[in-house]
Order: sequence, then structure tokens, then C-alpha cells
Amino acid sequence: MSTIPASLTIDDLASRSLPVRLARKFDCPALRSRARRINLVLLAVILMGLADLAYTLTYMRGSGMVEANPIARKMVEIGSAQQLVMYKLLTLAVCCGAIYFCRRTRQAEFGAWICCLVMFGLTLHWVNYNESVQEMTNEFAIMAELARMPESASIASQFVIID
Repeated sequence: MSTIPASLTIDDLASRSLPVRLARKFDCPALRSRARRINLVLLAVILMGLADLAYTLTYMRGSGMVEANPIARKMVEIGSAQQLVMYKLLTLAVCCGAIYFCRRTRQAEFGAWICCLVMFGLTLHWVNYNESVQEMTNEFAIMAELARMPESASIASQFVIID
């Protein structure tokens, strides 16, 4: 059984508590600037994630795009667009929340930058997809017209030559 020395005061005990030690440890300008950087990077990740969600919903409803993420695709099959929204928002919140709570560590900063790079790559993918969709507007119109043709239409009339 340990005893408390008589010379130790309540203030000494309070100064040795874990929250006080952590507050002192993390109260340096370098760690505050790291936390600020991580917050800004996470803000960028969240904005790019919301843009991804908006583009996904727009193109899934409009052009019939299929979700590339197999888990998200299964969410759409199970439920609807609301299920997909909930899934994407939950994964974004869990990812950013975990990094946010560890924001004063090097590992969190590394993870935040990796997330940002991945989301930036996804954003570039959406930019390329948007450009290709604009070029394929005529093909989409032809496909929609073919889909409206009755089953009794001749097979030869369903072939389209695209230059």
C-alpha cells in the first residue's frame, strides 16, 4: 500500500494528474500549428467528400451511372439514395472524427494528408467524368431512344454506328 508523503500538497497532486500533464505537453506552438493544419486539411476532405456525394447522386439519378465503390453500391441495392447518403456521411464522419481526435500527433497529420490526396484524386476523377459526359450526350440520347423501342422492333434497327 502506497502512502502520500506529508510534504505533498493538493496542488502537487493536481499538477501530476493526467489531464494537467497532457495540457502542459500539448501547449506548444508547433503542436497548435499542427492541429490548425489538420483542421484545414480535414475541412478540405469534408468539402471534397460532400462534392463526391453530390456528383454521385446527380449522375446516378440522371445518366444511370453505377457506383464504383462496392460497399456503397450494395447500400443503394439495399435501400435507396438515402441509404447511400447515410453511408457516405457516416464514413466521412468516422474518418475525419478519428483524425480530429488525434490531431496533435504526427500520425494524424500523415493520415489527414493521405485522406486529402485520396479525395483530391477522386475530385480529379469527377472532373474527367464531367468532361466525358458532356462529350457523350448524343450517345446517351441514342441509348435512351433504344430503351424506349418495343421488343418487337427488328434487331437490325437497334444497331447504331457512332463515328
